[in-house]
Amino acid sequence: MKYLKTLALALAVSTLFGCTLDPVVDLAIQSVEPTHLTVSEAGQSVTVTIEVRNGIDVGLNSYEIKYYSLARSIEIDHRADLTSHIGGGSYDDGSWETATGTVGVVITYTDLIDYAQDNDIEQMTAEIYIHGRDANGNDFKIGKAYVTLYF
Repeated sequence: MKYLKTLALALAVSTLFGCTLDPVVDLAIQSVEPTHLTVSEAGQSVTVTIEVRNGIDVGLNSYEIKYYSLARSIEIDHRADLTSHIGGGSYDDGSWETATGTVGVVITYTDLIDYAQDNDIEQMTAEIYIHGRDANGNDFKIGKAYVTLYF
């Protein structure tokens, strides 16, 4: 009964002050491999590792890539769908254990290769963002992971 009173009080206070009991996931891109890639064909990919820090499950639903050459934005951006899930981790000794998951991201496309060849570009930077939704229905966008592309 004491538990129910505490829960009721917490709900009342959170409603009164506009708080929510559905926290947003705490996550970040931990790494990308490889960080440098010699482009030889369309369809080459990198592996992005994502870390979830507060125990909330996430679904990854898309990624986007922005390309830059000499600090200038290239006219080509790519966005593609993903279907991936990362479990949030476990609660141990008063804190959440982190959970990690990886996702493959296709980073080279025919139009990108053609653009680099047509404009005599030898090097580009790809900036990767991952989109998704956590188990509480909160949408998120995380980034940035960088990969240097050599043509």
